[in-house]
Amino acid sequence: MATPYVNASIHAINPLLYRKRMKYGTFKDFTTISLLAEGELAFKVNPQVPATTVQEFISRARAAPAQFSLASTGVGSCGHIATLQSFHDARLTDIPLMLYKGTAPAVQDVLGGQLSAVVVPTTAVPLVKAGRLHALAVTSRERSEPLPDVPTMTEVGMKNIEFNSWYGFWGPAKLPPAVLQALGGRQGHGDAGRQGNTVSGRVRALVQEFRRRRKLHRYRHGAQSQVDGGCENDRRMSL
Repeated sequence: MATPYVNASIHAINPLLYRKRMKYGTFKDFTTISLLAEGELAFKVNPQVPATTVQEFISRARAAPAQFSLASTGVGSCGHIATLQSFHDARLTDIPLMLYKGTAPAVQDVLGGQLSAVVVPTTAVPLVKAGRLHALAVTSRERSEPLPDVPTMTEVGMKNIEFNSWYGFWGPAKLPPAVLQALGGRQGHGDAGRQGNTVSGRVRALVQEFRRRRKLHRYRHGAQSQVDGGCENDRRMSL
């Protein structure tokens, strides 16, 4: 019996991170059916952070990097890559970046004040409207419909930050054409596969930056990064 598979854009990014470890082919062993959903991310900070704009956050973080920290939601996720791109463009390489296993625990620690900021989907709109998080910018090309008063990264001067997280629908390899058509896909033309196969060179460069930062962490701390070990018993992984 064929089992459908739903995953985020990380399905297309994983080969860039784990090429030597993956036991399957992202596209060879799956049939792309369709794109299910797509949405922008938002740069959100704890209300106690003394910054009301992205540029003010960058300025203060450069002046006192030890007083700031960022959460990242999963190695290779769109939020992780968007955060790395932001680090690179803003030259904030001295700020600690904490890797989490998911969005919920990362947002929880930003809410609690353990960390300063996080880049996550705009699904946390109620927290923004309640004043529990401040959204400083969104990563989409246009302003977000749920957060129309929040500028885009391009508007605040971060011209390379344009990311949308997307969710795709896949089936097993060699899915019969009749089944594929019944599920809404077209042979060889699934939207998710097209997006995945055209992952930009910028993403590849960001993966290299991730690897460079991981090696730097090992050098500084004299131990293997928790990222390699999986850190199964800790929801937070320090890069």
